[in-house]
Amino acid sequence: MSDSRPPLTTGGTMSPLELVRFAVGAIAAHPMRSALTSLGVVIGVAAVIMMTSIGLGAQQRVEEALSSLGTNMLVIRPGAPRGAGGGFVRGGGGSGDSLTIDDAEAMRALEGVRAVSPAVNGGAQLVYDGANWASRIEGVTPDYLRARDLEIVSGQMFDQAAADRGRKVAVLGQTVVRELFGEGVDPVGQRMRIGPIPFTVVGVLGAKGQSGFQDQDDIVVIPLDAARSRVIGRGSGSRGNSVNQIYVKAVDEDALYRLEQDVAELLRDRHRIRPGQDDDFNVQNLTSIQEAAQSSTATFTILLAAVAG
Repeated sequence: MSDSRPPLTTGGTMSPLELVRFAVGAIAAHPMRSALTSLGVVIGVAAVIMMTSIGLGAQQRVEEALSSLGTNMLVIRPGAPRGAGGGFVRGGGGSGDSLTIDDAEAMRALEGVRAVSPAVNGGAQLVYDGANWASRIEGVTPDYLRARDLEIVSGQMFDQAAADRGRKVAVLGQTVVRELFGEGVDPVGQRMRIGPIPFTVVGVLGAKGQSGFQDQDDIVVIPLDAARSRVIGRGSGSRGNSVNQIYVKAVDEDALYRLEQDVAELLRDRHRIRPGQDDDFNVQNLTSIQEAAQSSTATFTILLAAVAG
């Protein structure tokens, strides 16, 4: 029987050309096995690329959603934190009224504070020239823009004098402008109704996009006193000068974590909370939440790549 193997070159090794000829011959001799092997390699490589891309895309989406809420910012809400992470709150007797405008004013004196804005929020029906739209209403102070990293793209934000006098002026998000006024209408200077109360539009916010299931552009911003006395305060169950939340923006990320501790200490002192007692407030550090989310999605990405591999 003759040997069909290619002859060896000097030294017992095959030349590159002979190796290629040998490989082509093996592929031609077993076409089905070669096709399945190639298909397996293609599927494996594609699976790794796809799974890694999914993980990186999810991580980027989480980062964008959290960044759109604001950077270097604390959000303080009434209610005692439950669990070590403090991510959920449990209500207690009167816990819904544990934060006040005076608390917010006291925070302005803390080191590292750039902006503080107390806020009340609720929902209302908007009406303009026969068009209706249900939207989220937020009563705030002028510092709200700096605290939330928002910008005005048309008109202007109401000033402190307007806020102090409780003037009926409003700044609209992009979704409200689109749904209520439509194309070709400049809302600045127009009069609309929030519930039964007429308001004048003085500005339009820049687009912020989605955050989870919430459209951040579906919002109407009005002065805090006007919201409490004319829109949200009626029937909301709030008492005195209580607020739903307080936004606190730090000057930079280095000051944020120290500021988080200072805010907690200040509120415990103002609310006369003794050692060992639960807080009647919840401080959320959005930067910490973002870092935790990034870590989780990074682990998820590695897991997907490992499974695909």
